[in-house]
Amino acid sequence: MEGPTDRRKMAGKSRYFADGFVCAGFMCGSSLDGLDGALIRVQERTISLLAFAHHPFDSGLSSAIRNGLSGNTPGGTVPGFCGIAENIVSLVEMELFGKLLESASMSAKDVDLIGSHGITSSHHPSAGLSLAGIPVPGHTSQLTNPHLLTEAFGIPVVSDFRRTDVAAGGQGAPLAPIFHRAVFTHKKIDRAFLNLGGIANITSLPSRNKAPVIAFDTGPGNMLIDAGARWVSNGEKDCDRNGEMAGKGRVAESLVQKVCQDPWMNRTPPKSTGREAWGEERFREIQGQMPREATPEDLMATLTEITALSVARSMDWITPAPGEIIVGGGGARNRTLLDRLRIHLKREVQPSETFGISAQAVESMAFAYLALLSMTQRPGTLPELTGGKSGRVLGTVTFPSSYPLASILSGMIRAGDIHLPFPDRARAHRSPAP
Repeated sequence: MEGPTDRRKMAGKSRYFADGFVCAGFMCGSSLDGLDGALIRVQERTISLLAFAHHPFDSGLSSAIRNGLSGNTPGGTVPGFCGIAENIVSLVEMELFGKLLESASMSAKDVDLIGSHGITSSHHPSAGLSLAGIPVPGHTSQLTNPHLLTEAFGIPVVSDFRRTDVAAGGQGAPLAPIFHRAVFTHKKIDRAFLNLGGIANITSLPSRNKAPVIAFDTGPGNMLIDAGARWVSNGEKDCDRNGEMAGKGRVAESLVQKVCQDPWMNRTPPKSTGREAWGEERFREIQGQMPREATPEDLMATLTEITALSVARSMDWITPAPGEIIVGGGGARNRTLLDRLRIHLKREVQPSETFGISAQAVESMAFAYLALLSMTQRPGTLPELTGGKSGRVLGTVTFPSSYPLASILSGMIRAGDIHLPFPDRARAHRSPAP
């Protein structure tokens, strides 16, 4: 029986590997609450989740990273902080990878590829900045160290996914929609996928042979809510579990309307945003404008309503109007937020578990899939998703020194049936949520 190494050597002789491609993906969202890891198999137009694991960051680490991204650098200098942070990310990824392999009863030799998103340290995709009077293009940066992973496991790693698209004039975000499209599209029902991470983004999923996909950031997701939870609890809580605090409060309606008049929210997609716009500084601004008599629960209710209303207003750009909205990300566990979304959207809102995929696993699965697209020289985004000039192969591949590149790369590139570029679709494997 041939082993994984033999399978790789034979890649050039077949349309796709007989047992598919096995890829790991790691994602740290803008909430900075921890790292997610997923192990997937892509085979004959089917994407299967083999294992999922989450590594939470304790409050001290989250706070240190957050301070570092704000300029209060634990490493003494900005480069020092970046070097420390990217190594921490990859050390956690190494630990998560071991958990994934154990859960799937696999070894590292069974895995073909790793995709590492890292922590977004800066995201200014639009031009307009300058240095010493010299105009500079937009930029984005994610902190991860793929070399640690290749040295530890001898597996190629794709990282730095966003900069290619930004260089091509795109927003560099959102990137997961091509995965959402692959696994959640229905033949007859128009849908949308809403990712409630630190920042919220939405992907239109029109039924087959209809309108093209549309995807963009809608504004804050969990970011303001989490900042409120930390402030209310003096750092003892990192989120509003199940939306319990918000569910007991009263919304400051006039403040919500004021925040949701932000010019960015009225900008036509494609568009993206991040911590620079909806981080601690914006939270302090909102908190300072709350009515004097407001309770901590009122603050949480108001922050939750800002997220819900900003998502609802984004629906003006989604055509055809979706009959179903599938929700992923950490916000899918916030019952109060989902209830407010149902009220504003006036349609069914269901966590992705209802459709067979863990809400928290979606984004890390997406970056495993995007890594495979990159490795096989297929675009991971399209102009209508990010505004880039054209579809681009994303990221940078880091190869281990022992990797037999010449013997397998051409075979992977010819493995045409593993990708589902539009208008093709994938069939998600409807396994129980982990």
